[in-house]
Amino acid sequence: MKGIKRKCMASNIVRRSGQRKKLKTQEDGSHVFDDHMADTNPDQKKYALRATPTRSKHISKEPLQKPSATASKNKSDAPVDKNKVQSDNILRRSSRYRVPPLDFWRNERLVFKSLASGEVQCMGVDKGTEADNYGLNQILKKIENRKKKSQKKTAKNVKNTPILDNQNGEIVHKRVHQPFESLQWAVPRNEEVQMPTYHIAKTFTSRSNTFGFLDISPFVAKESQCSPIYNLHFVVVKGPLEVTIQDTHFAFTVGDTWIVPVGVPYSIKNYTRAKALVSFSTFKE
Repeated sequence: MKGIKRKCMASNIVRRSGQRKKLKTQEDGSHVFDDHMADTNPDQKKYALRATPTRSKHISKEPLQKPSATASKNKSDAPVDKNKVQSDNILRRSSRYRVPPLDFWRNERLVFKSLASGEVQCMGVDKGTEADNYGLNQILKKIENRKKKSQKKTAKNVKNTPILDNQNGEIVHKRVHQPFESLQWAVPRNEEVQMPTYHIAKTFTSRSNTFGFLDISPFVAKESQCSPIYNLHFVVVKGPLEVTIQDTHFAFTVGDTWIVPVGVPYSIKNYTRAKALVSFSTFKE
């Protein structure tokens, strides 16, 4: 314990001696500065006092000087580039050319063109070869043919209607109606099979009467002919027609009717883009 106390006392003595030396050096420096200031002129003394650094802990920060009115006026008077201002306000647009996915199997490609300025511009898409829809068209045709066959089957399966026979006084079953979809169209004997001008379909026939339809193709005419046994009766169902009876020309529309006596020549012409449909019947006097 005694050794520790001695060490503490020795350290305190050393600290005190160091502080005394420090104070002495500061006093000597201040005396030297005072002697120097005494020998100098009062103006130099004032300047030296200003130049001496202060030992304050907090450094004072002076506010920044505001620009003068003249400087701000000069800046406002400076010319402004309007093009630069407009370019800053306008959004930058992309020069990319967006296209949907290309069908490379059909040789679709982008077409580019070099401009006079040296830039390259995309002109569009080269479609290449046409799409091969042969298989799809065949499938659609098969579906359409199936629908037609099913319609014909349903129409043909119509049963006969029971009616009263006046001669016998009994109920008999006869066909009294014929759906249009069930008609069987045929080419006349004197017409070409490859390029027929019209088709004929008979709906009801008997010993003295016949009923049916004429389907006339666009821009064709039924040749002039005559009926040696029956009188003919026609009704326009679809399309305007030009009819010639003997040497007289007529223009008929939908709903018009005419008759052709036995042995009189006649011809029918369809002068439109669509097919024409005529109902006919034969009868004896």
